[in-house]
Amino acid sequence: MSASTFRNRDSARSLETRERILSTTENFLVQNGLDLSIRAVTEEAGANVAAVNYHFGSKEGLLRAVLEGVAGPLNQARAEALERAKAKAGVNPIPIEDIVEAVLHPYIFGPEGRENAGMIFLRIALANRVRPTDLGRALIREYLEPIAQQLLHALREALPDLSDAEIHWRYHFMISSVLATLADMEVGGRFHTLSKGECDVTDKAEILRQLVRFLSAGLRAPRGP
Repeated sequence: MSASTFRNRDSARSLETRERILSTTENFLVQNGLDLSIRAVTEEAGANVAAVNYHFGSKEGLLRAVLEGVAGPLNQARAEALERAKAKAGVNPIPIEDIVEAVLHPYIFGPEGRENAGMIFLRIALANRVRPTDLGRALIREYLEPIAQQLLHALREALPDLSDAEIHWRYHFMISSVLATLADMEVGGRFHTLSKGECDVTDKAEILRQLVRFLSAGLRAPRGP
């Protein structure tokens, strides 16, 4: 067997190990937030700490690789949805419903080619709220801040009578509702059992319609005193 064949096999095994570590880390973060145990991840992935250092440089490098894999496509899908809504609106502000849909659609349906990215990222973000770390806060802020600012700008234009503080309150309530609601959209979950199956938690289009309607009404609520 030639030396190049051995190199190709080693390279393929190395890539498999990298992908296995990434996949295991995604699952770990969904359950535990960004308080990551490298040893727990490597044991589950059948790898070693040296492999993490080789492929990602450090624990932070591994976290960044996972977040880039899910947040990158998610943010791009949101930005593209906002651009389409802006082009459709022309010289007018983007309608509230279109802003809310730009937030929701990538989470619920996922960006093309990475349909599970939205649900993975929202569960990571929600877990990080439950078990926050300084690094977790910094990374979530880094990956969410640019698109959050675009959404806030769109809301300011659509709701000119509201103060900046009021806009921030309502944006926070919107995102918190999205995180908590979508994390419970599964058969056998609390919402499904409470509604006795009346609400179809597998109907993504209906979930989108209901959330857009509810959140848009909240964003349009009369200004406070």
